[in-house]
Amino acid sequence: MVVGVLIATAISFLFGYIAQAIFTWFNGVYDVLFWNAFAIEINFRGLSNFSISGLYNAIYGFAIAILILCFVKKMIEVYMAWSNGDPEVSPLTVVVGFVKAMIIMICFGFIYTQFAWICYDLYQSIFMGMLGNVQTMGVTIGNVAWNILGAFFYLIIAIYMVLIYFQTITRGIEMLILRLAIPFACIGLLNSDRRSF
Repeated sequence: MVVGVLIATAISFLFGYIAQAIFTWFNGVYDVLFWNAFAIEINFRGLSNFSISGLYNAIYGFAIAILILCFVKKMIEVYMAWSNGDPEVSPLTVVVGFVKAMIIMICFGFIYTQFAWICYDLYQSIFMGMLGNVQTMGVTIGNVAWNILGAFFYLIIAIYMVLIYFQTITRGIEMLILRLAIPFACIGLLNSDRRSF
């Protein structure tokens, strides 16, 4: 009987200690969860001298050059040589598609950043309204009278928070790849079916 109580106390203490350590760690990283999902390159800057702005500039410059090349090629083949496409469609349609693609390519980075800031404010409001002050969460858990069931539930919640953290990093890398691909997808706006865009 006494051995069972000692084992239960040791297990609850261990679960509680692990949960408290994870919540303390989460206290330091919960603020960057949003940026891991929407702008993970900000964390890349802190890890190394890697600058994503140079990569963005190279991709935008290359995509704009391809857009101009495709625009000129399409106009020559369809409306001058009549060797490709449908010359019955107004050239204004292609020009409008070119202007749309150029505007989206140039404005996308700024609009995305503003969208991320707006969503970040919403995220902070919801998170603080739901959990209160996260900085005191680890202390609160430490003050809870430990029993094995309560410690087990806190440990499950803590492990779930670690999984959420790594999932947001995964989503952030996916979003980064999509953001780098947007300028190339805009080239599809030259066509009537918009292709990859």
